[in-house]
Amino acid sequence: MATSERLALPFLSSFASSSKAVITYSRNLSSDDGSKASNSTLTELMAQMEMAGKPILLALPPEIRNQIWRDVVVSNVVLTKNDSRPKLPAVLCTCRQIAEEAMSLYIKESTFTAQITHLDGAWALGIHHSIAKAVGSVIKLPISCDAWVKFMRNNIIFQWAGPPNWTNFLAYLKRYREHPAWGGAGTVTLRDKDRAVFDAARKIVFATKAQPSEKVEEVLEGLHAAIAMRDSAWT
Repeated sequence: MATSERLALPFLSSFASSSKAVITYSRNLSSDDGSKASNSTLTELMAQMEMAGKPILLALPPEIRNQIWRDVVVSNVVLTKNDSRPKLPAVLCTCRQIAEEAMSLYIKESTFTAQITHLDGAWALGIHHSIAKAVGSVIKLPISCDAWVKFMRNNIIFQWAGPPNWTNFLAYLKRYREHPAWGGAGTVTLRDKDRAVFDAARKIVFATKAQPSEKVEEVLEGLHAAIAMRDSAWT
């Protein structure tokens, strides 16, 4: 078991302590070449911290703490429509210092897989917002919504399943017309023939963004009629 894995669990009960005792430690804990400390070095460090009343985990060198955070918080977060927002790892809610250190790893290195059925894209467009809101409930990020979408573009995967539903798709296209950056973010996986419809409809919405919404809907309904004649799943 890796050193970080051995260290993580025993120290969870020490998270909330706020002692500011200064701890000295050996740089041998994590050398430049990536080697780890010996058991005797770790035992000595733990004894020093316990004597000073310092939370053991928070007194570890930053490079070791970051590896612990990575082991604990980075994962593939699966979201369904029953989830209004992702559930944050419990460790992020323990104290401000841990949230500040571990949150960036959570959002940069985790993936968020949204499982969408029947082209319910209106919910899909809220995924970025729900993640940002969950993160913001722990620590306020100095980032705008547009910047957030660009930042998370490669971290969010849309998995579409089930036969397409035109009513759902229209709701998605309406949201996309209002917030095109959100509609284009993330990776969308579709059957080839559904992707052709998906891409064509979005191009129509983008190209007619200066037109009244009722005109755009007329064009989209014409597309719908043509598609439904070839594929009954789009009725």
